Amino acid sequence: MIDINAKLENVIVRGHERKRSSKGNEYLIVRIDDMRGKRSELFDPDVENAQYYTMDRRGTFEVEVKINPKYQTMRIVRFYPQEG
Repeated sequence: MIDINAKLENVIVRGHERKRSSKGNEYLIVRIDDMRGKRSELFDPDVENAQYYTMDRRGTFEVEVKINPKYQTMRIVRFYPQEG
């Protein structure tokens, strides 16, 4: 199993979507572009963070990555918006 924390720097937020799990828990899917323009999606279990994920906002994400034979997740731990 792989279980690491990482920082994704100089990322551009492209929006977010609120979802609901089969157990009824709400969460966010945050769409981002990296410096190459490659699109990715991140999971944030804290829906209160939706206010930070506005279009074209730049910043650094601290993420937790877990990979095992059955599943993989990349969960947002914290977002540090770029000032200015």
